[in-house]
Amino acid sequence: MKVLIVDDDAINRKVLRAVLGAVESKDGLTALQTLQHEKIDAVISDILMPRMDGYRLRYEIRKTQSLRLPR
Repeated sequence: MKVLIVDDDAINRKVLRAVLGAVESKDGLTALQTLQHEKIDAVISDILMPRMDGYRLRYEIRKTQSLRLPR
């Protein structure tokens, strides 16, 4: 399973990457780019981030058919 970690805190990303072997992004905008270029099975996202928060990231994923994650 390929997991995308989205968090503006580098330490949180590092810990989750080590535990889960996950791909990481520092904010919602870079997460959307990652989702467009890689097959991701799940997203774990922080809520409060610069540039695009977790709520907006979730909205963008759900409204864009090509970015929707498998259920």
